[in-house]
Amino acid sequence: MPNAVIVCAGSRQWPTSNGVILVRMTQILVLVGAVIVGLAAAWWLNSDSYPITNAKVGDGPIIAFGDSLTAGYVDDGGSSYPRELARLLGTPIINRGVRGDTTADGLARLEHDVLVDAPSIVLLCLGANDFLLRLDEDTAFANLGMIVERIQRHGVLVILIGLDFPLNSSYARRYHQLARDKGCPFVPDVLDGIFGHRELMQDQIHPNASGYKLWADKVERVLMPYVHRLT
Repeated sequence: MPNAVIVCAGSRQWPTSNGVILVRMTQILVLVGAVIVGLAAAWWLNSDSYPITNAKVGDGPIIAFGDSLTAGYVDDGGSSYPRELARLLGTPIINRGVRGDTTADGLARLEHDVLVDAPSIVLLCLGANDFLLRLDEDTAFANLGMIVERIQRHGVLVILIGLDFPLNSSYARRYHQLARDKGCPFVPDVLDGIFGHRELMQDQIHPNASGYKLWADKVERVLMPYVHRLT
């Protein structure tokens, strides 16, 4: 017998029990679907699982590209994270850090300082001077995006090294988002556990040899899936 409808004079039409159940089931399914979509979106935003661009590494050198945080300090025994990382890997790493460089400076010298050497991997850490000089944040990350894209066009793996700054958590978030958008393996907040520890710092901004060893350890963990340790 088809579902009936109870009609009362001067009142709304109400479906019988079968109709009520159908409506409730539909509402539940819609709610469950919304929850699933929300959970999937949250997982995607927080997951570190994403496709890596140029994951198959070639035979070129590894270049560390950045500012004074990459260049290191001569008066501290020549310490720098590329030097410490080279010791861990047992392979040379070309240090292309220039003191005072902003993201715009890095973009300007990218061709003759990095791409000319046909690298297989570039370790990119820029943005600290943009922050310190209070340059426009959107411009800084647009420059970083262009640097990454230009390197990747040559089939090179870019490993992005992120920074976090006091009272400005948006930098850390935007480094992470840039890594996801461009398919870069990511080293988050590389100075965490180093910055602010006097025994690990050369000055208020730059690590000393001990600090750079910790920095190199962090980079090595991200880098190792893409290279073979040399003996």
